[in-house]
Amino acid sequence: MSGQAERETFGIFYGWWRGDPLPPLDPAPGVTTARIGTTEPAPAADGLDADEVATLRQQGHRLYVARIDGAVAGWGWVATQTASIGELGVEMHLTSGERYLWGFETIPAWRGRGVYTTLLRAILHDDHDADRIWIGHNAGNDPSAKGILAAGFTPVGEAYRGADGTLRYARYGDDERAKAAEALLGMPT
Repeated sequence: MSGQAERETFGIFYGWWRGDPLPPLDPAPGVTTARIGTTEPAPAADGLDADEVATLRQQGHRLYVARIDGAVAGWGWVATQTASIGELGVEMHLTSGERYLWGFETIPAWRGRGVYTTLLRAILHDDHDADRIWIGHNAGNDPSAKGILAAGFTPVGEAYRGADGTLRYARYGDDERAKAAEALLGMPT
């Protein structure tokens, strides 16, 4: 392929590996974070369905929640076994040392206060069994990109639609991290 102009980017992928340096980050004022245990009830918040939460927990997904003054300000999921990106047709099978972060939401009233970045950083600090943590966002989602980078993740590649209409993956560079992301996603290059 001769250039970026011939393709439409769908999403950007990032990685963080245990031992990677973390940029300085002041926690968002008043934000507390917690992993919700498998026996704890799902917190009451629009967008968090108790039955769906129970099903996802049974599938090995972990729920993390951010609160401000006791109110749910946002949440996100950590996949520990499998994960899928439906719009890309990707099914990931994670090793015991890998995680995929997905399904993050910040309540509109709390956006712009650092909730997302604080929640991401809390997950990096909390999940001591994870050696590789992956995350992605849709192209053009600048707030997600900003939060992911501020939390300490490194861009590793992108999903794009080639000139022939096929969804493909292009890794950023030829290092071990970019190759590992390519293998995990299993998309044609």
